[in-house]
Amino acid sequence: MLTWHGIFVAAGVAAGVWVAAQIARRYGFIDDDIYGIAIFGVITGMAGARLLFLAENFDRVDWPLGALRINEGGISLWGGIIGGLIGGVVYGGWYKRLPLWRGLDAGAFGLILGQGIGRVGDIINGEHVSRSSDLPWAVEWTNINSMSFARGPMHPVVAYEFLGDMVIFGLLFVLLARYRTAGLTFFSYLIMYSTMRFGITYLRWDSKEVLGQWMNVPQTVSAVMLVVALAGVWWRLRAGDDDSVVPAPQTSQRLKATTALSAARRR
Repeated sequence: MLTWHGIFVAAGVAAGVWVAAQIARRYGFIDDDIYGIAIFGVITGMAGARLLFLAENFDRVDWPLGALRINEGGISLWGGIIGGLIGGVVYGGWYKRLPLWRGLDAGAFGLILGQGIGRVGDIINGEHVSRSSDLPWAVEWTNINSMSFARGPMHPVVAYEFLGDMVIFGLLFVLLARYRTAGLTFFSYLIMYSTMRFGITYLRWDSKEVLGQWMNVPQTVSAVMLVVALAGVWWRLRAGDDDSVVPAPQTSQRLKATTALSAARRR
């Protein structure tokens, strides 16, 4: 059955792949590699999204068959991000030997745009129960099938995240133009999203707590990813290399080979 969540997740994936491809082509990536990374990343991203959800809700899942019923919902956004990154790095960086950091810079645009578009379905469905609010923009869901039904006006926390995602998406273009060191745009994405997600998750009620009332699973993952991203910025600044306009050797060779083949055919 089609759901708003599924429709907007699919739209987010398509839009994210498209915009990441536009950025990646600037650095010499060819379409075969771009879409190979995308396919592999989407598969591992879906696996990661489901696995983290199952880990977070281990005591609520009807094992073992319940773990396979992904059509009934139950995915974790952080799990999808981490899984997708692992898949992209393994396929593009390790298997294809493409320029890792510029690939991640391009991928950051696709990730944050896809995340934002995917959240639109959550807004429509009233997913992710949040704290009550009497603010003028508080939202009350009236559909009986919504998780937020009959809970009164509450913070539209998923809408907050959507707006934050779009702001980050815009800022990435500014940072991409400023940074010369490859990888800094990607780590800036992680820093901004982790910080934003950590803060707004205090307004949600539906995440499993890890440290009593102080932190829950999404906040814990956000904190870990923030530390990783800050360490990544320090590392890349120390490296100081610049491959902003230099295509990968493998890509250059392919382009030369293609050009030579075309010239031979014309003869």
